[in-house]
Amino acid sequence: MGINPRKTVKKNLASFLLVVCFVITTAFASTPGVPAKVLEKMSSLYPEATKIEWKTRHGFEASFVLKNRKGVSVFDKKGNVLYSHIDMSYWSLPMPVLQEVKNNYVVKGYVVNKVTHLQHKEKDTYDVEVARAKEIYTLRYYPNGKRVAIFNMANERKVHSKE
Repeated sequence: MGINPRKTVKKNLASFLLVVCFVITTAFASTPGVPAKVLEKMSSLYPEATKIEWKTRHGFEASFVLKNRKGVSVFDKKGNVLYSHIDMSYWSLPMPVLQEVKNNYVVKGYVVNKVTHLQHKEKDTYDVEVARAKEIYTLRYYPNGKRVAIFNMANERKVHSKE
């Protein structure tokens, strides 16, 4: 008798599902004190997140890696997101923000060091860190390209705010 391909596929699928269940169970088992609703919300928002580490500071804080980018999300005990920030690439910025940074900083010799997508109270903003010589600024923008604030990182103070 030959090998039945259907039985082989079913056996391989069953083994795969068993491994996936084990990995998920192991990951969530190492989260003592984190409510199930928080774990479910984290899993639904970032199903591909890896290296998840939990802390309880200002709620339930999950540090993680998502597609080679670092992120942090903070949840309340009901699983609501209080705030989150995820590193991203400069080229992933919304076009209006990208154009503002390019036209007002990059063309003047500033280099983009870091870009972060922030979500706080259901508001999206983008922080773009730019540097030139000893000048280092973090620029905060709404997705429409409107600048919200400028932070002088060399002396760690807010320079300008439009809020």
